[in-house]
Order: sequence, then structure tokens, then C-alpha cells
Amino acid sequence: MMLLFPIFLMLAGTGDQLPVDLAIEGERKVGGVKKGLVCVPAGALKARDIALPSRRDVAERVGTDDALPSIVNIEASVCTAYMGIGKAPKSQLRIQVKWSSASGSLCEKSWEGEAKIKGRDLRDDPTVMLEAIDVSFKRWEAGRASSADCSG
Repeated sequence: MMLLFPIFLMLAGTGDQLPVDLAIEGERKVGGVKKGLVCVPAGALKARDIALPSRRDVAERVGTDDALPSIVNIEASVCTAYMGIGKAPKSQLRIQVKWSSASGSLCEKSWEGEAKIKGRDLRDDPTVMLEAIDVSFKRWEAGRASSADCSG
């Protein structure tokens, strides 16, 4: 019991440092890994392999901490060099995000977001997912503003 209390205190203030909610199984295959100059298939890409941004990073990017993303679907691929042959990493990501509101003041809807990024590997760079989340958020905001059932 005494050992758990200090751990609880350390974790108590770090909720915004937790990754965004991934509402799919980590072992689920979401795409493929490719390698080399012509991006030859080299294995499966699982949901758990993709780097996720923190909740704080998402709040800073979208401009509010009231919007809570939950990633409900992912389609992704990454191509990297093999033994020095090939180009810089190239990542493609398409996600489905269910947006909800921490305060309950915003409507819940699902919107897609995507990112195609050269030079970054989505397995170790959470900014790839962050860009796709940002695209989804902007679509959610636009849909909320133009929809009678989500006007506020």
C-alpha cells in the first residue's frame, strides 16, 4: 500500500500527457510496412505500432481542451529505406475519429482525417497522427457549424 501511494501522486497530474484514446484493439492490423527503393511489402502494421500524440498536444493543436478525440478506425502504411537503400520514410494515414465533449456542450460525431507525409515515420513520430486528428477536427467543426442537430 505504501508503495502505490507515491506512484499515484506521480500519475495524478499527468492525465493530459496520456495518449489520445485508441478505441480499437492494439493487435488489429491496420496496414502494411514496406521497405526499399520500390517499397516492397515487409510486414504488417498494427494499431499499437503507430505513435499517438498526447491529449495535451491535441488540445494545443485544435485550440480547445473540451474536444475529446477517440480513434475508432485506422488505415495506414509506411515505407522506409532498407539497409540504406531507399528514400526517407513516407507515411500515409487515414483515420476515423469520434469526437465528444468533456463538458457535454459539443455534439458527438465521427469524422475522417488523413495525413500523407514524407520524411516522417508514423511508428515513431506522433505528429503524423496529430496532423490527421487536426484534419478530422476541422471537419467536425465545419460540420457542427453547418448542421442543425449539432449547432450547439
